Amino acid sequence: MIDPQAIIESTRARVAAECLKQPVLSCQAVILAEELCAAVNRELHGRASRMARPELPEVELHFAKIGLPQGEAVKFHAHFEANGWKVGRNPMKSWHHASTTWKANWQERQQGNGHLNGAERVQHNRELQDVTERMRQIKAPYMDGIVDWTPSDREKFSKLKARKIELKQILGIKT
Repeated sequence: MIDPQAIIESTRARVAAECLKQPVLSCQAVILAEELCAAVNRELHGRASRMARPELPEVELHFAKIGLPQGEAVKFHAHFEANGWKVGRNPMKSWHHASTTWKANWQERQQGNGHLNGAERVQHNRELQDVTERMRQIKAPYMDGIVDWTPSDREKFSKLKARKIELKQILGIKT
């Protein structure tokens, strides 16, 4: 019987040795490691019709190959281990393809133009309400047209208006 842990440790050692030679993982080292990890999974899980759940070292190697940091590999593995390797209510068919989506989401977060989470959306909505209220307060004394705008009020109002437009863009509200 194959000792899966011994193969995983051997794979790690061989990849580490290869990494010392070259700063970037060579394709041969990654392919060798993935083949060994696949062999371990086949031994552990057999040839069932279900997807073989990858071990963390296998995920780490794949993430290194596609250019994601090791921390993302750990998060990915922990996330799907926690939910039983399911997508919604359905069993995952290919973790390699799921890692592609994970990478796209990671890149969006890195660029800062990703989707807002709930807390960010609430924070931006509150700021939008505050900005709108401050604009109303500054504008109120000048509504009847008797008094001219002071330069400082005009400047404050202009800055608030620019921030309001920016917040609406962030929140996806048409202006």
